[in-house]
Amino acid sequence: RFAVAFGGAGLVACSGDQGRSGASPDVDIGGPTQPTPVNQTAVRGQVIDGYLSNAFVCIDNNDNVVCDAAGEYRATTDAQGRFELTVPAGQAVDKLLAQIVPGQNIDLNHPDQAITRQSVLLPVNVKGGDDNSNLVTPFTTVIGALAKDSGEPVEVIAAQLAEKWALQDDFYAVDYVAANSNNKDAPVRAAAREIQQKWEEVIVKQASDNAGASWSQILTSSAAALASDDVQQDLDNDVQVVVRPAAAV
Repeated sequence: RFAVAFGGAGLVACSGDQGRSGASPDVDIGGPTQPTPVNQTAVRGQVIDGYLSNAFVCIDNNDNVVCDAAGEYRATTDAQGRFELTVPAGQAVDKLLAQIVPGQNIDLNHPDQAITRQSVLLPVNVKGGDDNSNLVTPFTTVIGALAKDSGEPVEVIAAQLAEKWALQDDFYAVDYVAANSNNKDAPVRAAAREIQQKWEEVIVKQASDNAGASWSQILTSSAAALASDDVQQDLDNDVQVVVRPAAAV
């Protein structure tokens, strides 16, 4: 299922490293993790375009599509895009999102290039507890948008895209940056770059076309536009162009 429902509040400025008590910013979850107290649960994962460092990840309880410094469980990603949120047991985690902030975040694929466009990335099928497999990527964002638009399960949408884009079946569920060290996932990595670029372009256009709209309204219309036939056709063409040469490496 699509991981977040966009609400109606406007964009607000964010600052600071840690939100509500319980968020654990800049944690390294590469090795064994400490046990979570029985009255709490951990939500762990990784934010990837390239590895996205210093991005906010939160449970967007007020539906404004912003990781607020106060009132929401929020963490900051580490140098490999990893995060950990500690929340009360029973806390709904389906509103997880990653907020990409220009001037703050670093894409470790291109550490010398400033991120200039604001966006969000959204997971699918968010898990809490001991599961560390919550990936938040351009792939999960587009799959979620298509699943929401069509009503089809995430797995069905992912299988359709894998076939159409000639990618491995689990393309949306792997750390394609790490796997790219031996070029195994070079096509996946190339596709991710194209999807993120298209997603940012869609957000910019929706902001321009809807002057005065709130950030959450812009993101709602952007998700719908991303799932539209015209944008998907453009995206299919762009992805197929970059996947073919990457697959030949």
